[in-house]
Amino acid sequence: MTAHAAPIVFLSARYARRHELKSYRDDLAFRGFRVASRWLDGEDEIGLAGPDRTEARRWLEINLVDLAQASVVVCFSEDPEHQPAGGSRGGRHVEFGMALEAGKEVLLVGPRENLFHWWLADSQVFASWAPALDRLDFSRAWGLPICSPLSYGRQIAAVKGGAS
Repeated sequence: MTAHAAPIVFLSARYARRHELKSYRDDLAFRGFRVASRWLDGEDEIGLAGPDRTEARRWLEINLVDLAQASVVVCFSEDPEHQPAGGSRGGRHVEFGMALEAGKEVLLVGPRENLFHWWLADSQVFASWAPALDRLDFSRAWGLPICSPLSYGRQIAAVKGGAS
């Protein structure tokens, strides 16, 4: 069997989890995937007062380019009942929404954390990284979609049409 070209993957999570996700990036690279998630190489947590405007703009542009390049977005959620100390600024939620709007294939690793995670089919939600990685690897090997991408745009249009 010949392996098919691997998709570009964007990893989305709380910034504080970047060291954990670097190992997942390594897992993907070992299997021939390209990971477009330069935010993982950030050096400092942005304080609550916010970053320098120029620095914030630079990282925003890097994230937008990486997200646009990816065909698959893997989002790592948090248990809604046990949020980490210090909270979260929520950029990962924006990335999730942008991925849905762009029609990208989306996988969720962790519990459904908010209402929008229920747009995903059960086959796109994984309790941990290992089965999500297996799904990515299997799909690439067989040349299959990572998941059955839903037409989010059509679903949203249907909801809007039904609301009129």
